[in-house]
Amino acid sequence: MANLRIAELDFDTIKTNLKTFLQSQSEFSDYDFEGSGLSILLDVLAYNTHYNAYLANMVMNEMFLDSAVKRASAVSIAKHLGYTPTSVTGAVAKVDIVVTNPVGFPVTLTLERYTPFTCLIDGSPFTFLNIEPVSISPVNGVYLFSDVSIKEGKLLEYSYVVQTGNPSEKFVIPNSDVDISTLYVTVQKSNNDATLESFIRATDISNYDGDSNIFFIEENALGNYELFFGDGILGKKLVAGNIVTIRYLVSSGTNGNVSNVIDQSFTAAAPIGGSTTVAVTTVQNSNGGTARESIDSIRFNAPRANLAKDRAVNKSDYQTLIKTYYPGIKSVSVWGGEENVPPAYGKVFITLAPEPGFVIDTGTKESIKNDLLKDRQILVVTPEFIDPEYTYLNLEVVLKYNKNLTTLPVTSIESLARTTVNNFFVNNVQAFGKNFYYSQLLEELNNCNPSIVSSNAEIAIQKRIIPILNVSNAYTDENTLNFNNRLHPGEIESTRFFISIGGDLIPVRLRDAPDTMPPSYDGTGTIVMYNPITMVTIDTIGTVNYATGEMKINGFTPVGFPTGVFDIRINAKLQENSTDVSVLRNQVIDLDNTVAFEEANRVSGLTIQVTAV
Repeated sequence: MANLRIAELDFDTIKTNLKTFLQSQSEFSDYDFEGSGLSILLDVLAYNTHYNAYLANMVMNEMFLDSAVKRASAVSIAKHLGYTPTSVTGAVAKVDIVVTNPVGFPVTLTLERYTPFTCLIDGSPFTFLNIEPVSISPVNGVYLFSDVSIKEGKLLEYSYVVQTGNPSEKFVIPNSDVDISTLYVTVQKSNNDATLESFIRATDISNYDGDSNIFFIEENALGNYELFFGDGILGKKLVAGNIVTIRYLVSSGTNGNVSNVIDQSFTAAAPIGGSTTVAVTTVQNSNGGTARESIDSIRFNAPRANLAKDRAVNKSDYQTLIKTYYPGIKSVSVWGGEENVPPAYGKVFITLAPEPGFVIDTGTKESIKNDLLKDRQILVVTPEFIDPEYTYLNLEVVLKYNKNLTTLPVTSIESLARTTVNNFFVNNVQAFGKNFYYSQLLEELNNCNPSIVSSNAEIAIQKRIIPILNVSNAYTDENTLNFNNRLHPGEIESTRFFISIGGDLIPVRLRDAPDTMPPSYDGTGTIVMYNPITMVTIDTIGTVNYATGEMKINGFTPVGFPTGVFDIRINAKLQENSTDVSVLRNQVIDLDNTVAFEEANRVSGLTIQVTAV
């Protein structure tokens, strides 16, 4: 038997191995394979072998979650782990609704389920509906629905006649953009019996028995969700002739999100209580809309959800549960009370970060605490929510490029570099536990175009505060401004705001004054308030530790800001040997989005200088 070579799998090597094998046979020892028709047969054999090898490799890859490249394969494997990928999620807004002159002036007025409201987002019409009915009584004759949650989407309904009632009978939702959190499922007894029962989605199976009105949901190989019901042991079993009706919203996902810096207005698209005189006031812009879960997210979340077993025991369990049930939350940070400063035993601290420009409202936090965690966590542990603390980085980027290696103009290279910086922050930084590494940014810049020969960046770190006007504001103890990085003495300065002295409006800024000269990089300084026009120091209001980056402001009373400004931004330069920026538990790093505004002493958050060499 000849020595068989089977390790090589590319076409040319397979063909060579086949030739070698045939040449080792005495019948073909003097045969010219290249100049004969047998060469074509070898091509066919090599092609067939290569094809089968590729097919076997793909089949094996699709059998494992880590290597699967088809979504259907990842979904199927996740199904065995008890994990259902999240669907598209509609954005949610909160509104106040005042109804004037409802018909009959009822004692109780109900906002029926699926009452439509419309708005324009980027010039396109969107529909929002309330998922649950809300009833109120008038107060002093005013019919006011307060803090009503409305969700973006178009209402659809499908009905199915049950054929067998077995759990293997599944009811497919034909829309891939369904928001499964909006599913409203009812079962009618038969065509001749209009008795209706509502069914809810099963979550923790330990809470159900054979009489529970529950349904299960999973994603099939075509990417559509399908429902099935119980077997009489776990969940009520349906019978032939039952009519299953499914109502749900088809959502636009992230397209329904509106930044909280934009005014969003809604209009009632149908009468309420018979009245067409309806005033809608936006309490919170729509946000939280997400796309369906990606294959990368399925790979990451499915094993962790299986490990958690729908229980919240350790930190990763909390993170997995919140991300699974609330996909609109971008990042979650959790730490135990024993890790807190100061320690708070018996508590678990949770910080939630939305997409930039959006907020996570109190209602969502209460829902996580009471609906999600209450029955899944250890009884003696109390969850407490902490707001995220943002640290912004101001960058002055300098690039040099070889003009002989590109035909792009300077403006195009600058635009490319700007996009690279923004993408770097989105992909590598804007989440809890992610530090900023200076060398990684420079590597991205150097690689964004072959003509770039060098890159450099000067970094400033920024904190933002929104003080209450006309009262004394202090930032000490738990409110201390913690830059969490080594600061350069004499390089701290704030944007402009106003104080009142003797009834006069005085422009002021904050800056640091080192306690020693020359300044000590491990030393301390004071925070002074000065007039940027006369350069006269008005007051000393705080301290700064340059080694730890902690800044304390004992008290100051701002009375106003320049037009269009609503916060104070404090910029500090990093020490020369501290170009990386690290974060702690609830801190998130983001790119400074400041637009230069001379009147407020604001400088651009990102500047890029490109020079040809």
